[in-house]
Amino acid sequence: MKTIKKKASALYSWIYCYINIITYLNFLTMKTFTKFLVLLFAMCFVHALHAQDVIIEITGEINSQTTSIDSILIENISNGSRILFDSLPELTNYNINLTQQAFWGATGIQDHNLNEYIQIFENRPGVLTLLNNKNTTLPLSIQVYNLQGKLIADYNSAMPVHALVSIHLNHHAIYLVRVRTGLVERTFKAIGFGDAPENAVSVNFSENHSFTAQFKDGLQKMDQAFSFELGDSIRVTAYKSGCYAESEKFKIEGSIAIYFFFRERLPPVADFTTDKTSGKPPLTITFTDLSYNDPTLWDWDFGNDQRSREQNPVFTYNDVGTYTVTLVVGNAFGLDTITKENFITVEECTNSMDLPWVEVPGGSFQMGSDEGDIWEKPVHTVTLDTFEITKYEITNAQYARFMNAIGCRIDGHFTDPTYGDVRYIDMDNGQIAYTGSSFAPKTGLDDYPVIEVSWYGAHAFAQWVCGRLPTEAEWEFAARGGNLSHETLYSGSNTADSVAWYEDNSNSEGNSNLFQGHGTMKVGLKKANELGLYDMSGNVAEWCHDWYAADYYSHSPGENPQGPAGGTSRILRGGEWRDDSTACYVYDRGAIEPNYTRPEFGFRVVK
Repeated sequence: MKTIKKKASALYSWIYCYINIITYLNFLTMKTFTKFLVLLFAMCFVHALHAQDVIIEITGEINSQTTSIDSILIENISNGSRILFDSLPELTNYNINLTQQAFWGATGIQDHNLNEYIQIFENRPGVLTLLNNKNTTLPLSIQVYNLQGKLIADYNSAMPVHALVSIHLNHHAIYLVRVRTGLVERTFKAIGFGDAPENAVSVNFSENHSFTAQFKDGLQKMDQAFSFELGDSIRVTAYKSGCYAESEKFKIEGSIAIYFFFRERLPPVADFTTDKTSGKPPLTITFTDLSYNDPTLWDWDFGNDQRSREQNPVFTYNDVGTYTVTLVVGNAFGLDTITKENFITVEECTNSMDLPWVEVPGGSFQMGSDEGDIWEKPVHTVTLDTFEITKYEITNAQYARFMNAIGCRIDGHFTDPTYGDVRYIDMDNGQIAYTGSSFAPKTGLDDYPVIEVSWYGAHAFAQWVCGRLPTEAEWEFAARGGNLSHETLYSGSNTADSVAWYEDNSNSEGNSNLFQGHGTMKVGLKKANELGLYDMSGNVAEWCHDWYAADYYSHSPGENPQGPAGGTSRILRGGEWRDDSTACYVYDRGAIEPNYTRPEFGFRVVK
């Protein structure tokens, strides 16, 4: 994030006036007053131009602390010219004059570590004298920069006790002088005065020790002559060792202030967690990335030659065993790996109830309908692997056996290993009763589909029998008859009465009388579809694995879609005993929150 604000260029005007005054004094000896007036007019004219200079004030910040900047690159996107101010002094803010292509340094004296070690003894045009006020010898480092950010002098020595050190600036110019003594650092603005060659600088100690600074090569680099006009697009990039910040773009309309917020350039540190680490097959695990330092790539190895590049993948283990999971994360600054051994344990499933299964060979089909509601569009091609699905809806007798085996509470609740304390079944309105020692179907209702079961209860049963709930795509493919499909409206027929129990016929003799003489019927009484599956239309609406999203069909994957990554409602398919016939179409979609239980809700299982 960067904040930009407009700023006046008064600072340069003040400095320029200072230089002009000094220069004027030199010319007072001129004998011709006319020459003086001409020169004065020219300087005032130039000063007026400089008052319109475009100034960029730049400040860096890291971890909420102001920081120095190593170099600043300014690019004119409009004409391709650029200028680089390199090896900048360690200041808390920088001024760059685009008009003069000059680096100004700080807007005033910058004290990085104030104390009484160093005092200004004298600061007049041409000389800056400092006093060591500490009763000890201090290491001394002096760097002198000109307005263009060029390092003019670099001096290192020891500063004796109470010594005076004078920095002589022997050319008309403004300088930035940085002085370091151990942990102390101060930066001064100083005015040059004299007729020495450009940027002539010398240093003298009071003990008659003197040093004339060596001239340095210019550190300002230009790929080509920088130029601009008002309205040009400019990009400014600030660089700091070990950190990075996004560039700032703007159009030149006047002076401006830019704040760069740096982030450390660190390689990522890998870590992750899962929603569970053990269970019976099929065991679906949600992996959550906990890596930090801004990873940009992820490479998961699930321990069975299967991989993923998603940040938070969901993976299903179908085979019994113990799996070591490895995550590699990376960014532009490096890689990191974490391996968690014996992390996922898929337990052997020993609760395989004697359920009748029907194989559904893999294939492709057209899912959805152009005649349906908006959430049933568009029609799209889906390809599925082979799977097996229960021939009938799960019955009261089968579900009661499950409840007894897991030790379900008498109120129908259970502490699920994944979802916590949830209701599996509504005992008040369902067709299973607790007899005092065990759960059992109410009289005569053994072979009726279980009702009042929540998504959590259906999901738990499916896992207990070493299966899972069907995906929405699997359910529709099976309901349509798989590869044997005759493309009927209902599962196995274009006539609802031949294959479905619904509003018009669920008051037939033998129904479970759930509401006004209507109710569920025994499974398997109507005609099967092409695959030999019963009651895929009507009787009870069947829970599916998927979360619901109204627009999922417009972007679902073409192979083995698993539904959205999250949501608030789970899919129900097939219609039920008190729906009208259109709700029993093979493409009809319904959804509700997974904790809901209703006398119309049941399910079947796939594996």
